[in-house]
Amino acid sequence: MNKHGGARRFLAALALSLACTVLPTLALAQAAPPLDPPATGDTQAPGFFGALSDIHFNPFYDPALVDRLAAAEPSAWDGIFKTSSITEPAGPGNDTDYPLLKTTLDAIAPQARRLDYVILPGDFLTHDFRENYMLYASDKSDAAYRSFVLKTIRYVAMGLKARFPDVPVVATLGNNDSFCGDYQIEPSSEFLYDLTATMAEAAGSPTGFSAYPELGAYVIPHPRTARHYFVVLENTFLSAKYRNTCGLTYTNPSQALLLWLESTLYRMKRENATATLVMHIPSGIDAYSSTRACGFSSSPVPYFAAGSGDALANILQRYPDQVRAIFTGHSHMDDFRVLSDSGGKPFAYERVIPSVTPFFRNNPGYQIYSYERATGAPLDYWARTYAASGQSNTRAWRWEYGFQQAYNVGELSPDNLNTLAAAIAKDPATRAKYIAFYTGGANSGTITNRNWPAFACALTNLSAKAFSTCFCGGAQ
Repeated sequence: MNKHGGARRFLAALALSLACTVLPTLALAQAAPPLDPPATGDTQAPGFFGALSDIHFNPFYDPALVDRLAAAEPSAWDGIFKTSSITEPAGPGNDTDYPLLKTTLDAIAPQARRLDYVILPGDFLTHDFRENYMLYASDKSDAAYRSFVLKTIRYVAMGLKARFPDVPVVATLGNNDSFCGDYQIEPSSEFLYDLTATMAEAAGSPTGFSAYPELGAYVIPHPRTARHYFVVLENTFLSAKYRNTCGLTYTNPSQALLLWLESTLYRMKRENATATLVMHIPSGIDAYSSTRACGFSSSPVPYFAAGSGDALANILQRYPDQVRAIFTGHSHMDDFRVLSDSGGKPFAYERVIPSVTPFFRNNPGYQIYSYERATGAPLDYWARTYAASGQSNTRAWRWEYGFQQAYNVGELSPDNLNTLAAAIAKDPATRAKYIAFYTGGANSGTITNRNWPAFACALTNLSAKAFSTCFCGGAQ
């Protein structure tokens, strides 16, 4: 008898019973972060930072403006966008236009006075950037296209820096951010070389970018915590979908990136330093793409290429005292992952930051985190979302929930997030919160009464084998 058969039958029966019901509407607590300045002399007061991801800015939303944008510097783009007759922020199924980008940056700007830094785990550019450029631009030359790519990324970076002029904006690129195409960023490329100064200026650091032209990776010091650093890597090179289509074919960027990460963490261990990692793609399994993974015609869909995911996890496991937290994006949803060793002990976690774009019918969002200034370790976070659909007079930003208040598992840590993952799998009330928060409160139907076990399993089962054992009862 299959030793996992009981678990499989239990999950199947529970999912089937819930399939005929409707999850109760969740009354979302509106919790705002305590951003009032600390009392004078309070050295124990936490610090705060902001996190937003997957902006996917679409400069083609008003085709009449494209040629004017192409002819202008990014510093002039605001004035051009303001001449558009399109003033409503982009709705579900669309990427971020100027009105949505502006309302997002305007919403987060008032918190700037209390934020020590801002994290952006990638994807500056709209989906299908090249196709849209060739459709709407008059000058379709490769040089003009490449110039427009760089201008768009610089425009977004400049907008963030204008709202946060005095703090680091710690950003990485995403899978859509390249000259060549989706999942096709070139190592050791003109693209990365041309963006080095842009990323360094956003981060407010003139040093730490020696590896950026080759790998899109850099290290900069934390602005408030001694001996703590941001380790930023463009981990699209590790993706199962990555293709080095336009770069030098003899290079192995995934191996080079992993070697760079290991050497960086090794050096930090020797120097008794710690790090916050920022990368685009999360670890483990793409739950949404794996909801049919228990049939003969489908298998779990890992985010990383064979070998790369295990290699990354092994590196992180060798340096558990160095890595305080990991921030990713990519899925566009509010999510997390827990990394555990072979004995099942959690040693690290990843917070998956929700997107600004409502492309996957989620609500746009960003998050404010508190952290311990002595160690750099995150403590809590508060999620703010924007109603992407509905009438213009009902679309507004609201504080959706605070992590500790909503889930009651204590501060952010590998152990506490592992406890939360177990509660999501077992407790319907906790699961209802997770499902509602996952899309920022949007009724998109991404997680249903039938497929929720796939999302619950993906939180802690990061290999295809472990995911299959959890979701399919070992049937694969």
